[in-house]
This record gives sequence, structure tokens and C-alpha cells, in this order.
Amino acid sequence: MTPVLSIPRMPPELDAFLYAPIGEDGNGMALSVLSGLCRLDIDPWDEAERLARLPKDRAIAALGRRLALLPPAVRGLSDAAGIAARLVDLLPRRDFVASVQPKAVVAILKPSPATLLLLVAAVIAVVLILGIAGRAESASGGAAGVVAAMRPAP
Repeated sequence: MTPVLSIPRMPPELDAFLYAPIGEDGNGMALSVLSGLCRLDIDPWDEAERLARLPKDRAIAALGRRLALLPPAVRGLSDAAGIAARLVDLLPRRDFVASVQPKAVVAILKPSPATLLLLVAAVIAVVLILGIAGRAESASGGAAGVVAAMRPAP
């Protein structure tokens, strides 16, 4: 049986932008665009594609506003507009992003004949077991008869 698999493909052309540093967090750890957008509960790939579709000046302004929403503990964001301008230069050209459509790799579930045979055999086995158990229960007088039969003799 072929497993079902659905993995979205993220355009690698967005990697330079998404993994670019934007500053440091309060602990001195480098903060990337990807982690900054995640901290704002914004899908980084959607936002990168949205920004790449905008004219450059509007993309810089939009990203600058996003960066300004990050906590004050993020060091290096004193010039959010300057950082946004540097980062927007890392985005792919607008015509490239317009051609990118979300894609998924999907393997279709197609069971083999052997798998189908095994499934049918399992269903038959369950039906037989339940049928035998039901007959045994009715022959012994239901659940009370089964409990009585399980008690040790005096």
C-alpha cells in the first residue's frame, strides 16, 4: 500500500529573505525574519510572498511596520525602516512570485490486491469471532450465565 503524503513545497527563492538576521533577542540569540514573523503569529512564507508581490516602497513600509511590532527586547531594530529596506532587497522579483502557486506532493492511496485480501480476511475473522462469542453467551444464559460459570464451585 502506498502511504498518503502531503508536503507543501516552499519556494527556496524565499530562503535568503526568511533566514536573514534582523537582530538579537533579549538573550543574545540571532533573530531571523522567519522567527520574528512566527513570534508575531504570521505565516512567514505567506508574508514573504505577499511582500514580494508589492512594489518595493510599499514592501519596505509593510515590513517596517511588522518589525516595529516585535518586542522591545529585540536588539538591532532601532532602524526598522533601514532593516526592512535591506531585507526587501533579498526577496525574489515580483514576476517570479506571481508564478509560484502553493504545491503539494500527494501520493494517492492505492491498495494492492494483497492488501485488499488481507483486509477482507480480517473482517471475516472479526465477524466469526463475534458470532462465536454471541452463540456462547446465549447458550450459557447471557452475561449472568458467564459470570456464574466463572465462579469457583463450593
